[in-house]
Amino acid sequence: MSTYRLKAAYDWSPDSVWLIGTPSSVAKSTFFYVQEVGRFKTGPKYFTERENLNSYLIVFTIAGKGYLHYMGSDYTLLPKQAFFIDCKEYQYYRTDATDLWEIAWVHFNGGTSPGYYQLFAKRGSPVVTLAHDTPVPTIINQLIDIHQRKDVRTEPISSKLLVELLTHMLLAANDNDSSEFFIPDQIRKVMTYLDEHYDQRLSLNDLAKTHS
Repeated sequence: MSTYRLKAAYDWSPDSVWLIGTPSSVAKSTFFYVQEVGRFKTGPKYFTERENLNSYLIVFTIAGKGYLHYMGSDYTLLPKQAFFIDCKEYQYYRTDATDLWEIAWVHFNGGTSPGYYQLFAKRGSPVVTLAHDTPVPTIINQLIDIHQRKDVRTEPISSKLLVELLTHMLLAANDNDSSEFFIPDQIRKVMTYLDEHYDQRLSLNDLAKTHS
């Protein structure tokens, strides 16, 4: 098993928020669940360098400018942009030293989080530009609010909010408005095969043998 590694400079304003979730066994087996959630107004030294954390992370830029290095590529993060990454992979992100980064973010897991991430990752970039009226920061703020006053509703409502958040991220990633984005690779291969062999009589058994 790979060793978790973290280096960071915790440089943010006193009014920033950082909450750590403690999901129950029921949440881990049933729901999408929050591991950490927060909102930072960063200082000039802020950065995080990490790998081998069993978590997914969405970070939304409220203001300022940040930078992300992930999967061998570098990205600049501007207002109304967000990134979605798998924290098992190496990642390094930081604020701009003068145009200080303000972010809302959530670490999460559970449910079908890996499936959502794999579908999102098909676009090739972890960064998306969201609409001016995107609900993404509002959803993260709702997750912050509900974790500041925990009760029996916190876990199921958090799960619902995370699904909403992931749905908006997927729709933003599907910027070419193509329905093929949502079609699994195996199904797409079958569709291509049918197009190429339209003049032949094919049975379901033939397709199963070819694409099993």
